[in-house]
Amino acid sequence: MAIIINSQVEPVGSIKSWVLSELSPLPAEWLICDGSTVVDDSSPFNGLSLPDMRSQFSDQNFVMIIKVK
Repeated sequence: MAIIINSQVEPVGSIKSWVLSELSPLPAEWLICDGSTVVDDSSPFNGLSLPDMRSQFSDQNFVMIIKVK
């Protein structure tokens, strides 16, 4: 079963878990919740810090991501 992400359906600000791999790269318009500052003039989060959710998983391939535009 394949999981398809339709970026038009999920609202900006949505947060979800993601498995990083060569077969499932980070989707466009999403960033890893690592406490970094968004630098993207087209994002409503521009200049804001993302939540730092790196401690949610012990496996570094599992991350929390947020839709920023």
